[in-house]
Amino acid sequence: MSALKKIQYYAGAGMLAVGMILLLRSIQVNAGFSGHLFMMGRTHITTGMMLIPFIFGVGLMFYGSTQAGWLIAVCSLLLLIMGTIMNSRMTLRNMNLVELIVMLVLLGGGLGLMARTEKPQK
Repeated sequence: MSALKKIQYYAGAGMLAVGMILLLRSIQVNAGFSGHLFMMGRTHITTGMMLIPFIFGVGLMFYGSTQAGWLIAVCSLLLLIMGTIMNSRMTLRNMNLVELIVMLVLLGGGLGLMARTEKPQK
């Protein structure tokens, strides 16, 4: 790789990193809670409903049925975590057009410069 390609690659990586930092700093995450994790058919599955299999799985673990208890407990915990993530909302903060264009130019330009270094020479 020539010195010019290395400079282009690192300049592109820097532009991409700055663009990503600016974009990620402008995203706001709100934890909205609607009372249910998800729907199964027409039935709302609530967090309390997901704690029942967890308690049952822990009871099975202490009773001695290790694999079934672990499976039920871990699956219900994964569903609780998934439901929490699904109920979060991400929005962009208010910004003017210049800020948005700068972010997009940094992202696109950085990717373009990095991709240019991978293009075969003629």
